[in-house]
Amino acid sequence: GIATRLRVRRVGGAVLVGFDGRSASEHLARLAASVLRERGIDVVLDVGRSPTPALAGAVAKSRAAAALVLTASHNPAEYHGLKLFGNRGEAVGGDEARRIEEATARALAKTPRKAPESGRLRRTDFTARYVKRLARAVHIDPGRGGKPRVFYDALHGAGAGALDVALRERGVRITGLRLHSDSAFGGDVPDPSPGRLRELSRRVRASGSSTSASNLRGGSARSHA
Repeated sequence: GIATRLRVRRVGGAVLVGFDGRSASEHLARLAASVLRERGIDVVLDVGRSPTPALAGAVAKSRAAAALVLTASHNPAEYHGLKLFGNRGEAVGGDEARRIEEATARALAKTPRKAPESGRLRRTDFTARYVKRLARAVHIDPGRGGKPRVFYDALHGAGAGALDVALRERGVRITGLRLHSDSAFGGDVPDPSPGRLRELSRRVRASGSSTSASNLRGGSARSHA
């Protein structure tokens, strides 16, 4: 359905494909890449899991046609989903999403045929590029209390290894929670609701910090961190 709409709208360029740390994500990403290539579309596939904003930012800064991310976001581990971003990094929804669904339904109603993969495939590390953009967006003011300290709970999600690495590169002292990859999210739901952030809140209170990191400022890069 996505391939059909790109052709109808005459949107050229490759499609970026990424995925989160769920158990089926990489398999589904490879499958999506194969389907796109069968339809003559070049694909840039991530070398490993990456946070959704890494793909949204990458498509906005390149000449790519779209970015497709296999993720169910904050939903339970047994869920899965697909996010699509247009060539300016915007989330695709509304009328265009309905047209994609209609095109998909028409394609699924036909007898499937395996076609040669005429589209080219290359791999890249979207997370590494995203870390560089995040690091450039952070500015430390040494005259306002020295190096800030940040507590970061990644909830075992794909943001681990991105935000924490970028902040450390800028001299921020990081205390990380749930930073290792876990497709089951530690048996919990990766939703940053107040109830799931109690330990993070406790750590912040126990640190004795009475203010936020006032000498840590975000730049204008809209990093979606």
